[in-house]
Amino acid sequence: MPLDTILMLVTSHDKLGETGKKTGLHLQEFTEPYYALTDAGWNVHIVSPKGGNVPIDPESEPEAVESAPESVQRYLKDDQAKDALRRSSPVDQIQAERFAGLFIPGGHGTMWDFPDNPAVGRLVSDMNRLDLPIASVCHGPAALVDAEGKDGSPFVKNRQVNAFTDAEEKKVELETIVPFLLETRLRELGAIFKSVDSFSPTVVVDGNLMTGQNPASAKPLAAAFVKALRSLTKAA
Repeated sequence: MPLDTILMLVTSHDKLGETGKKTGLHLQEFTEPYYALTDAGWNVHIVSPKGGNVPIDPESEPEAVESAPESVQRYLKDDQAKDALRRSSPVDQIQAERFAGLFIPGGHGTMWDFPDNPAVGRLVSDMNRLDLPIASVCHGPAALVDAEGKDGSPFVKNRQVNAFTDAEEKKVELETIVPFLLETRLRELGAIFKSVDSFSPTVVVDGNLMTGQNPASAKPLAAAFVKALRSLTKAA
């Protein structure tokens, strides 16, 4: 795999706890970085805990195409992108050294299959060890909770980070459904959690780590990630 390829780590989990409802990848949190990267000339390789078909959170699918964000509208007409989500590679088969960066979209599914997953924790740790850019949005930072820094401490310890906040989880009435509250867990690991008002877009950058708070943050986070990749390319 050439170093013009970016890894995108997405969830394989499709059950919203014991509610009987479906969940999965948040569509806009995938489409914004996917098209920002491909339009900038990067290849995107999609990986997931199980590999194969990636479930889409039905709550993120538009009721009407014309009301969807532009990137989602584009995806709905893009058979190649849809096929890429059907053919994700298993994350435990991935070698970080073969890629130029890592983007981690969210969706509530990540709360179940990213934590306590050695392959996920190892991938984030390895990307950081190589000083490669890592970006994650909304519930995607669930992938960070088991990752280690270069000194063996939690990856997020003493780093500025944000994610879907506890307040936002309560506003969508899923605080008792998810396995844990992501903001609380990140704080417990020593993260310096930075947030703004619920559902407002924001991006926090701390070295090679870039995080966005919610779906509205996916587009500006994708832009920040592409900028970081371009800076690394020029420096090489």
